Amino acid sequence: LDGLAANLRYERGLFVQGATRGDGKVGEDITANLRTIESLPLRLQRPTEPELQSLGLTETQIAAFYHLLEDGIIEVRGETIMSKQTLAELNQKYAQAGKPLLANTRNGAAGSLRQLDPQVAAERRLDFYAYDLILGDYERGEIITSRASADAIVELLGFRRVRHNQLCPDLQAVFAFQKHWEKQKEKLPFFIDGVVV
Repeated sequence: LDGLAANLRYERGLFVQGATRGDGKVGEDITANLRTIESLPLRLQRPTEPELQSLGLTETQIAAFYHLLEDGIIEVRGETIMSKQTLAELNQKYAQAGKPLLANTRNGAAGSLRQLDPQVAAERRLDFYAYDLILGDYERGEIITSRASADAIVELLGFRRVRHNQLCPDLQAVFAFQKHWEKQKEKLPFFIDGVVV
């Protein structure tokens, strides 16, 4: 996804802080602007036990997950984007009002989140797609054992995720997947800057 990466911090299931990736260690606090994104849940949904079991989580892992959801910290990482349609609609509106146009969806998303007025961010109708999950002090592998399970869990928590992700059994399938999206990317409602393997 071609937008602005953001890290979201949830405490006891409630959204408390959001930041840009920054330099990899320190990012900008963009909490107020992230709160304006309708597809970003302010409270995490609670997956059912059967839903978590269907992903292969054991009873111990489910109990640990529920504990973090109710009393701990969950960090969700993802991309904040502007759709192609939103960019076109906003630029048409701005042109009629004599305002400067947005250069592209990436700049539109990044500029919306980094400016000081949450009303401007809300007007930009951004979306958030989750792609990673950190559960409290747990290391990856203790509960989240695969990229596919992280993808499924963020959706159960109430996030959008990229539906086109695919588990590839070998490098030949990876290259076929990449070639497919190189040809099909224009059909997506948002811009992408490549395929992540």
